[in-house]
Amino acid sequence: MKVATTRRTKIVVTLGPALQEAGRLREALEAGADVVRINLSHTTLDELGAWLQRVDGLEAELQRPVGVMLDTKGPEVRLTGVPSPGIALKAGASFAVGEPGGPAVDWPEWTQWLSVGMALEFGDGEAVAEVVSVDPPTVRLQVIQGGQLAPGKKVSPRAGTWPLPPLSPFDRAALEAAGARADFLAVSFVRGPEDLRQVRQWLATRGLSPQLVAKMETRRAVERLDAILDEADAVMVARGDLGVECSPVEVPELQKQIIFAASERGVPVVTATQMLESMVEHPVPTRAEATDVANAIWDGSDAVMLSEETAVGRYPVEAIRTLAELAARADQAAQYRHRIPLKPQSVAEAVAWAACAIADTLGVDAILTPTESGATARSVSRYRPAPPVAGLSPHRHVLRRLTLWWGITPIPMEPAQSSDDMMNAAVTAAVRRGMVAEGDRYILTAGVPFGTPGSTNLLRIESVSAPMPTPGAP
Repeated sequence: MKVATTRRTKIVVTLGPALQEAGRLREALEAGADVVRINLSHTTLDELGAWLQRVDGLEAELQRPVGVMLDTKGPEVRLTGVPSPGIALKAGASFAVGEPGGPAVDWPEWTQWLSVGMALEFGDGEAVAEVVSVDPPTVRLQVIQGGQLAPGKKVSPRAGTWPLPPLSPFDRAALEAAGARADFLAVSFVRGPEDLRQVRQWLATRGLSPQLVAKMETRRAVERLDAILDEADAVMVARGDLGVECSPVEVPELQKQIIFAASERGVPVVTATQMLESMVEHPVPTRAEATDVANAIWDGSDAVMLSEETAVGRYPVEAIRTLAELAARADQAAQYRHRIPLKPQSVAEAVAWAACAIADTLGVDAILTPTESGATARSVSRYRPAPPVAGLSPHRHVLRRLTLWWGITPIPMEPAQSSDDMMNAAVTAAVRRGMVAEGDRYILTAGVPFGTPGSTNLLRIESVSAPMPTPGAP
């Protein structure tokens, strides 16, 4: 019996204390998590290694690829020395950062970039203070907007960004520790395409090549969106920090602007921050949150992400299940399916476009995309076809990197020595996974000769004929 595939939008979940309890991570993956995110701002190297080991073990148990996204600290400054649960700041009050035994920051040189009258924001704008005096290492401030000064929260200039490199020393150490297991790298506080180029060059010297996800969370990044899209493998609408540097009233328009521009170029988009924020404390979302999720998907998001909901929330698995249900329902509303009229720029893209157009016209049951590098499957995903897409590859790292792309079910297949072997192996793997069954009609698109990345040039329309393996059989 064929497996029904209703959810096309991918789900990214953030790992944290809420998922450390025995069995919780497995429940999270079974509930619908496609990619797990590890926030390097709140993770030690030992914790990183432990998470990766657990993810790999569950990947083997569940027999499906799980993508890993490392989210960098980036050019950020964070508070230290703040007692838990924090310090309440009232408007008009004065306080100091840098005095012995009191709050401090993790970048000692920050004082040389401060000036009297400069506004600083704490966390995601929960509190705002103005610099009154700078006497290194002490900085005295006056509270403009009251709020909680919480441990480990960011300190950001209201205008601009800190003059720090795109990867912090800890980011680099974490990437070297994770090695090839980092499938995606979310680059924080991207200021322009040069940040991504610098990161990619550093990765290349270590033999690493994760897909780079540019986090759009600064005004400068939005102003340079087109140039960033030229360099990024994906983008993230990081609404929390974006709403701090810009303004909450600008975020809805900026979200749509970023998603539309990325969709026009076929660059996948992750919409993040406060998707189901109320579920940090409550077992059900608000109606407004449910609507927000659906609209983000209908705008063209390839993936939606949970942050505090799964990292520290009381109902992490329930939040994932809820998001999966909301996404599946939104994906079924074909009249809202986001379709930017992309113009194929190569033979490979033209074949992918044709496969999707034919699939929609003929009503085929699935599109099979055997691929060496993932390029064929990604090209098909960009055109948002109606039938499910099987991304088939003999390479585990390729399958893991397809977990973020809209509509693709990554499926392992046997290595092929010829084009005929490739087609037989692809259909056999798709039947075993339950993507197609005997009598189903499918489109197969691939590159011939098989084994040459990025050479998509074949399109075939076939039906599954007997005898075929039983779904789920080894």
